[in-house]
Amino acid sequence: MDKIIALIDFSDVTRAVIDFAAKQAKAFDAELILIHSEPEAYEKLYKKIDDEERNRRAKMLKFEHSDLNGKSAELRDLGINSYALLIEGPQVDTILKEVEKQNPDMVVLGNHHHSFFDSFFNGSVGEELVDKLTCPTVLIS
Repeated sequence: MDKIIALIDFSDVTRAVIDFAAKQAKAFDAELILIHSEPEAYEKLYKKIDDEERNRRAKMLKFEHSDLNGKSAELRDLGINSYALLIEGPQVDTILKEVEKQNPDMVVLGNHHHSFFDSFFNGSVGEELVDKLTCPTVLIS
């Protein structure tokens, strides 16, 4: 195993996703890529927004980018070859394109326990990714 991708969404399961992926990367001396997909920035790119909203979005993206890079730096301090990517676009399509581009041996992502009705009406990014990813995928709860 040479390359692992951990999909990060900054939810309560993020730490467990990173910890599992880091253990695998350490065991196999594999590269670990932390990826966060930000759909909202992409969706607002082509819409007119006021300065206040633009500033709010810029602050959020700056924070997420900094946090993601910080998590990657912590892994490097532990001797894991890691880097972070903040990608923007429709989540499932953007993630699938990046995973295909990176060609990892494994993808690790969080599993959120949504209610039946929430999953039915809103769908689940994780479920859709699991259905479409072609490499081994690990769901962490």
